[in-house]
Amino acid sequence: MCGKYQLKNFVKKNTGFGAVCCALLLFITGCCICGCAFQAPDNGKSTPEADHDKSYQILLPGTYDSKDTSVLLSKNEEESTLTFFNLTKGKNYTLSYDGTTAFYDKYQSPLALSQVQEGNIVDVTFLKNSKKLNTLQISGEAWSSRQVTRFEINEARKALSVGDDIYKFSNDLIVMQDSKRMELMDINAADVLTISGIGTSVYSVQIERGHGYLRLAGDEYFIGGWIEVGQSNIQKITEDMLLTVPEGTYEVLISHEGSGGIKQVTINRNEEVTLDISDLKGEGVKTGTVLFSVSPAEAEVFVDGEPVDISAPVSLEYGIHQLMVKAEGYKTSTSYLKVAEESAGISIVLDKADDTEKESDTNNNGGTTQDKNQDNDNGGNNSSGSVSGNQSVSSNDKNNGGGTVSGSDNPPASNSYKVYIDNPAGAEVYLDGNYIGVCPVSFQKTSGMHVITLRKSGYETRSYTISVDNEKRDASYSFVELDKKD
Repeated sequence: MCGKYQLKNFVKKNTGFGAVCCALLLFITGCCICGCAFQAPDNGKSTPEADHDKSYQILLPGTYDSKDTSVLLSKNEEESTLTFFNLTKGKNYTLSYDGTTAFYDKYQSPLALSQVQEGNIVDVTFLKNSKKLNTLQISGEAWSSRQVTRFEINEARKALSVGDDIYKFSNDLIVMQDSKRMELMDINAADVLTISGIGTSVYSVQIERGHGYLRLAGDEYFIGGWIEVGQSNIQKITEDMLLTVPEGTYEVLISHEGSGGIKQVTINRNEEVTLDISDLKGEGVKTGTVLFSVSPAEAEVFVDGEPVDISAPVSLEYGIHQLMVKAEGYKTSTSYLKVAEESAGISIVLDKADDTEKESDTNNNGGTTQDKNQDNDNGGNNSSGSVSGNQSVSSNDKNNGGGTVSGSDNPPASNSYKVYIDNPAGAEVYLDGNYIGVCPVSFQKTSGMHVITLRKSGYETRSYTISVDNEKRDASYSFVELDKKD
């Protein structure tokens, strides 16, 4: 009590001094609340970096000291972290996020984290030392092409074509499927892709719809005949074949010497389906007549490699036939015909060849029907024409869906060289759908793109797209072990 009384009298007698003390006290309190930094005297010995380290700062939401353009690789919601790939440095890094982190689309409208997908090209701001993500925005400079079925990858040239557009990519190209990092050779011509990049460069490829495998049973009678899956995947039937097919539901046409039929099949990603066709063998051979209309009139027409006289209707067995039309000064058209009715007409128009372009009987820029099926379930690289009704074929039509992966524009290598598949040991090996043996195994070297499918009982079937060079030497491939089935 005595102390309080003396302090009270002191303040009354020294009113001006008391006001100064109160103001000073309020100033110190305010500084503490606002987070002002206090530093010890440096006595001329500290550096700017040391001063910064000794500073005490309260960082508010929205604070950052670094920014970057990256590809989002993965999301870990349990640990509240995101992993990115730096496009400039080519390195991965991980940042944490919390309730103060903001997510935006390319137009700066708010997004939920669930709307940001792996493979997106994003602009991020963050605190470098604490690895705290401040903002993530879909990059305004980036573009994305979705549901891509017409693509071509040239690994040797590091070029990716989408329709008529050609883009470049580097060894750091991000390939992903189901949030899992993949390799370039995991992309199959049957896949459906989302491709993202900036300018003329591609930085990420997402495999949106993958592929599965189709095996035939009861196919003894149809060996040497034809199988058509989804109107575009056409192939000769060989013993113990295993086809790579885009996931989806398809009608499968089987034909051989006028017999055959249609069955339906559903292909699931990375799964093998067996289709029994033993009940499709017909009692008699069915034929249909095809009336051809060809321009120019002097063009020659070949069906299954044999010349045909198109001045009158041509009788053909039901099923798939190879069609080639050529004329001097015009691009040769190669395609497939499907005969499925008693009579039909087909019109073929050839394009004039460029001065620098040489005619070739093996030119595969051939015709497809104008009545194309644009469904994304279509895959494969074969052009096809159906003569189950009046159709027209034009030699400037592109392949109906399906991508290709190539490593060389050069002609086949010498027949004396081989490609060896060394691993995984004990796996069945299929070359472009045809069984060639059990690993380790080899086959005759032919440059270009090939699909290698590996199968082993109790393990997941895998397929890889390889690019074989045309150098005069053997080549060998060793693939990782197959994963056991759950």
